[in-house]
Amino acid sequence: MRRGGNLGRAHDRREGAWRRRMSARRALVCGGVSLVLLAPTGSAYGSTVTIGQTSAAHVLCQTNFDVVQLRTGPGVPSYVVPLSGGRIVSWSTQGGPDKGLMAVEIWRRTASPDRFILVGISPEEQIAPNVLNTFSLASPIVVQAGDLLGDHFEFADCLAIGGTQADDVGQSPLGGGPLPTPGQTETLRSIGGGVELNIAAQVAPPAPTSKDQCKQGGWQTLTDRQGRAFVNQGQCIAFVERQQHTTSAQAGERSGGHHSPR
Repeated sequence: MRRGGNLGRAHDRREGAWRRRMSARRALVCGGVSLVLLAPTGSAYGSTVTIGQTSAAHVLCQTNFDVVQLRTGPGVPSYVVPLSGGRIVSWSTQGGPDKGLMAVEIWRRTASPDRFILVGISPEEQIAPNVLNTFSLASPIVVQAGDLLGDHFEFADCLAIGGTQADDVGQSPLGGGPLPTPGQTETLRSIGGGVELNIAAQVAPPAPTSKDQCKQGGWQTLTDRQGRAFVNQGQCIAFVERQQHTTSAQAGERSGGHHSPR
């Protein structure tokens, strides 16, 4: 009986240890799941953000103007570059029944309420009628938090109607002028409430310029020059190395020297 009692106690001890190991393993698995759910991901930090909107409710703008979305009311998509800043990598507009030309513009406020500095402008694009038009930028526009989305149009369906009185667009006072150039200051005065621009832009996080920016999770807040998120730190570092190699090769060509491939 004593021997059987010892065996029973030994069995109980082994079973208790097994249960503790399984409990610890379950806790580890659950903790790992919680960590995955709470940890920042590339989609949350390295993704592209859309500002502005496109709409089939639009009117034809029949002359050359520069416009900027000054304000939007509740429930309306923001036309303001978010706090992270970044680069405009593409833009879209909904074509109406009429053909026209349009270019995306990014404006920055000055100390004067009606004066704005043009941060960047895309090439003019032919807008195809009755379809959503999307254009990628070969040279992304570098933007800061608070910059405003606008556009330059020529006979394009530029305004989305049906907003609230809190919505407001600033417009250049004279039409028919040439395309503005980055760094140019322009007067864009309010044309009244109830107007929203028929344009959206995709803001990608900045591209890394050094390997250190990719480390300690920094790769999760960055993208390549096309606005694509990195999948890990190694991909981010490889991108920086390629950019540095390309820059070095271009510098060697400009100086008339010979660049030896690695």
